[in-house]
Amino acid sequence: MGVGVDPTAGRTDREGSHVTTGSIATETDRAQAGLGTVIVFLSLVIIGAIAAGVLLSSAELLQTHAEATGEESTQQVADRIDIVGVVGYTNESAGTFDQTDLDGTAELHRLEVTVQPGPGTSVIDLEETTIELLADEATVLTYRDVDGGFDDRDFHRYVELEADDSDFFAVRDYDSGESVSALGSTDRGVIVIPLGMYDDETEWIGDEEELKQPARLEPGVTAQLTLTTAQGSQRTTTLYVPDSLTDDPAVTL
Repeated sequence: MGVGVDPTAGRTDREGSHVTTGSIATETDRAQAGLGTVIVFLSLVIIGAIAAGVLLSSAELLQTHAEATGEESTQQVADRIDIVGVVGYTNESAGTFDQTDLDGTAELHRLEVTVQPGPGTSVIDLEETTIELLADEATVLTYRDVDGGFDDRDFHRYVELEADDSDFFAVRDYDSGESVSALGSTDRGVIVIPLGMYDDETEWIGDEEELKQPARLEPGVTAQLTLTTAQGSQRTTTLYVPDSLTDDPAVTL
C-alpha cells in the first residue's frame, strides 16, 4: 500500500519562497470581526442609555413625590386648628338656653368647643371641617349653617333644623355671637354640638321633624373629640366628664 503524500508539501513559488500551508485570514474576515465589535459596542451604549433613562425617570418620580409630600405637609401645618377649651352643659342648664323640656337627669346635652386657627394659618374653612365624637360609638359631624344665628348662647328661635340635618355642628363667633362658616387668623369661634334626640317640641326643630345627634354624655364617661380640616390637619382632645354633674350646670372638660 502506498503512503499518502501532501501534494503541496515542499512546494515553492517561483521566487523560491516556501508556500505556507493552512488557513489564511482575509480582508473579509477582518471586516466581519470589526463589525461584530462595533455591534457589541453599540449594544452596550444603547443598554447604558436605557439604564440612564430609567434612573433619571425614577429620580424625577421620587422628586415629584417628595415635593408633593412636602406641599401636603406644609398645607396641613398651614391649615391647623387649635382647641382652646371645651365646656359641657347639663340638663339642669336647659332652661337657660331655651331647650325642650328634659327629664332632669344629670348628663351633658350640649358641648361647646372654643377654637382658633393655629400659628401661620390664614383661614379655616369650617364648612369643609369634620368632627368625630367617639364615646360609646363614633359619630362624624358636619357643618350646618344656622341661618337664624344665635340668641345669646343658644340657637335663635327662628332657626328650623330638619331630620336631614342630623349629626351636625354649628359655629358662632366668639365675640359677636353671629353664625360663622370660616375663621380668619385672628378669629375665635365656638363650635356648638347638641347631644341627644330632639323633636319639634324644641324651638329650633321644624314641625313634625326629629333630629338625631350623638348620645348625651353621662357622668364619669371619657370621650374623644377629633377635628379634621379640609387639608387633613387634625386636632384631638380627650373629654373627661366628672363623676357628679348634679350641681354643675356647666363643666369644663
